[in-house]
Amino acid sequence: MAEAALDAGDLATLRKVAVVRGLVHGGVRARAWQRLLGVSLRAFDRARYYADSRGSHQDASVVEVDVERSLWAFTRGWSDEDRAVRRAALQRVLNAAVVAAAGRRRYYQGLHDVASVLLLVAGEFPAYVMLARLMEHQLRDCTASSLGPVVSSLEMVLPLVRAADPELAGFLARSGVPPHFALSWRLTWFAHDAGSLEEAARLFDLLVASHPYMPFYVGVAAMVSHRAEILRLECDAPYVHKFLIDMPVFAEAPAGGGLAIRALALFRAHPPRALAARLGREKALAAADLPSVAAFLSDAGAWEVPAEVPGGAAPGGAWPRAAAALPARVLLGAAATSLAVFAGAFLRPLWAATAEGEFPA
Repeated sequence: MAEAALDAGDLATLRKVAVVRGLVHGGVRARAWQRLLGVSLRAFDRARYYADSRGSHQDASVVEVDVERSLWAFTRGWSDEDRAVRRAALQRVLNAAVVAAAGRRRYYQGLHDVASVLLLVAGEFPAYVMLARLMEHQLRDCTASSLGPVVSSLEMVLPLVRAADPELAGFLARSGVPPHFALSWRLTWFAHDAGSLEEAARLFDLLVASHPYMPFYVGVAAMVSHRAEILRLECDAPYVHKFLIDMPVFAEAPAGGGLAIRALALFRAHPPRALAARLGREKALAAADLPSVAAFLSDAGAWEVPAEVPGGAAPGGAWPRAAAALPARVLLGAAATSLAVFAGAFLRPLWAATAEGEFPA
């Protein structure tokens, strides 16, 4: 179905297939992700790309360090030589994307995780054009100069938990845990949590094709799946924060499929517009204080998902309460996350408040 939609240029069907069923394999994904993002290689300038990849920018040294420690999870069994080749390509993709943005966008730690999945699924040149588009759209407020708007967007998380599971939300409120555990959800798209490239790619099918806040829905869906474990914790912020940072996001759903379905059901039941309005009432915040919401809610239809989700829970329906945990890596340690949130030393997302840009139809 995805290939037929691609061949027919049927973007609406392609979006639905991506978010509900997934795109099956890398060959289709390499084409479909580009189509969903409104990019292609038709006007790709290879000479310009290589020139930009050698260009300088203020975060080049951070890119180099991040690339040196990347790709381990998705290249198990590879030779050092093969991994080094991919790392060199990853560094070119990141540097070229930042240099080409000419100061409008900047690198943040975690962008290399997103770029790694794009690279391994689609190849170097498609990864570059897709990453450049994401930096201007879904990841736009993660790639500008102030951490403030991204932290402000985290205010959406606890109202979303309250909508999904009031008991769980009450526990979090009593613990006093701030929503900073969700920072990495937006910055890395859970790429560091996936146990395999297929798991990460299936979740990217959803995130490429949907609203910039969809990572919040994915994370909250995972929290609800782990509610029993969370409710057994000592009701104190450090313990709860540590669990949520280490939470095995993919524990319940092979290839992220079930997780995507639950996130979709939650999105349909409590879309960002409704959450923004609720947050405005509860926190007395204007819409302008939530840059992503203000920017993307005007893109009529671009972020919609199917009203019915075949094979998944109906919006507002009951979700399974327990999951068998699988081994999962820690995305960001509690200390690193705290440092990122309060000092901005490691994770430095940016926001261009005046850039509205419309998602390509």
